[in-house]
Amino acid sequence: MNDQKTKPEAGKSPQEMLVIVFLDIDGVLNSNDFVESSRFDKHGEYPDQHLDTLAIERVNKLCKSTGAKIVISSTWRSNPEVFDVLKRNGLTAEIIGVTPHSDKKLPNGLWTREIRGKEIQQWIDKNRPDRYCIIDDDTDMLPEQKPHFVNTDFMHGITNKDMQKAISILSQ
Repeated sequence: MNDQKTKPEAGKSPQEMLVIVFLDIDGVLNSNDFVESSRFDKHGEYPDQHLDTLAIERVNKLCKSTGAKIVISSTWRSNPEVFDVLKRNGLTAEIIGVTPHSDKKLPNGLWTREIRGKEIQQWIDKNRPDRYCIIDDDTDMLPEQKPHFVNTDFMHGITNKDMQKAISILSQ
């Protein structure tokens, strides 16, 4: 496997660096706390009303303070409207793409997918970011990705502490 660049190349300005947040949605931008809060509209239209605007504000702050751009690694990436849904819910950070799909149909007709870390690694190998952070409530990342990983709790979604950890990872 190729070595991952995590430090900026010599001579690159901060504006030239490719800084990426691999963003999951379920368990990051929505959570059990959100669904049980007064902010959640159970009669609201899916998926727009199923995203926590406070969590989105944290991602905006993270991206603004680090210059990061977003790559969607969530299963929501299959929805062709995911970029628009996120923008309508207040995401101001630039979304530049999605991780590749590695879903495979088995001979018995069932579908399987690679672990998310392998999908993220495919994107990293192709695009070579200078720095990156993975924000996800699942833990199926590759061992070499663990220093770049912020593991959110589905009960709470992205917290201020998670946001600060991500800022620290992207600032190294």
